[in-house]
Amino acid sequence: MQPPEDVKQRLASEFRFAADQLAATPVLGRKLYFWSVFYAEALRAFNLWWHSDLVLLHHVVQAAYQTMNARVSQVQTGADRVVGLLPEFSDALNEISAELAAIFEEQEIDSLRLHNALARIAVVSYSTVGNGHYLYLKGELKL
Repeated sequence: MQPPEDVKQRLASEFRFAADQLAATPVLGRKLYFWSVFYAEALRAFNLWWHSDLVLLHHVVQAAYQTMNARVSQVQTGADRVVGLLPEFSDALNEISAELAAIFEEQEIDSLRLHNALARIAVVSYSTVGNGHYLYLKGELKL
């Protein structure tokens, strides 16, 4: 995937800002607010440049947001007092955000690196659901 330079620069700039802001806050709800930048900016870029990898990025990040936001909301409101979030969840979200920003900051976007990042996003997101937590406890799911 190699978007036009103006699109790439916009994505790189917005992704870096979001990743830095996400890493700077300990508040999970605020982290997810900045996480939404990754799929929102991809959506905006569709109107300027269309590519299947950009659609994949948008879809994976948006689905992850919805899954993670549901669990964070349950934890924060007290609706989930049993499963909760993994201790590494916040750090993993920081790391994957920084990775997405770094991918778009490179001279050329490495599609394999992007796909690996998207796979990690799916794992981080899955860790917030009951079965993901169970697999983590069994040692099969690793963040």
